[in-house]
Amino acid sequence: MRLLTVLIYFVACTTFEVHSQTFDYIKSCSRSDPDINSCVANSISHLRSRLINGIPELEIPAIDPLKIPRIQMENGSGRIRVKAVFTNLTIYGSSNHTLTGVRANIDNYQLELSAKAPRLVATGRYEVLGNVLVFNIRSKGDFQAVFEDASGLAKLYGKEVVVNNVKYMKIEHVGVDFKVGKARFKIRDHGSGTRVLSEAINNFLNQNWKEVLEEMKHTASAAIGKFVKQIINTALLKVPLHLWLTED
Repeated sequence: MRLLTVLIYFVACTTFEVHSQTFDYIKSCSRSDPDINSCVANSISHLRSRLINGIPELEIPAIDPLKIPRIQMENGSGRIRVKAVFTNLTIYGSSNHTLTGVRANIDNYQLELSAKAPRLVATGRYEVLGNVLVFNIRSKGDFQAVFEDASGLAKLYGKEVVVNNVKYMKIEHVGVDFKVGKARFKIRDHGSGTRVLSEAINNFLNQNWKEVLEEMKHTASAAIGKFVKQIINTALLKVPLHLWLTED
């Protein structure tokens, strides 16, 4: 989830002016800057304190805690074949991240970001339906997940678009990959046989968390990428390209 934070930072960094209002907390970058990677990294660092509570005028949400209304994941192959829906997600610890790498290809509107965070905590509601190993599973309730020593990589692929003769940038795809040093889960099933099922699921998740994350990584990455893409485009399509990426 720390990638969500870094990507939201990128949205704000690339937003320089909205409706003729200038924001002094935004540092723009020049196309001709020979060290464009450092410029983007410095812009992100400059925004850290402002983004904790969000930037309403850019429709950028608070990043710590970061609230996600709904994320859906579906894995149809492997040993864990499930459809999972998570709602009322709240992520804590996103602001305590370290940006470890930035690579920008301005000509092709591509950006690669890597980051790490010591600890992230996610809470919310879940509903899962499917098969784990040879067992059918159907469960819904509340959950908490703790991720330690998290690191990730995000790749953004954009393009230039023209709206009413004005140039903007639009993100076409967000690719996400991540690793976790350790994970712990705690769920509370609200269905029948609550205690027995909750204990069984908790034991399985905590004993096999590496396999669970590996099996679900592709679908989790796709869901996160979709969420971030929506936030980024909401901001970028309001701001003319020349306002955040200068030609000088």
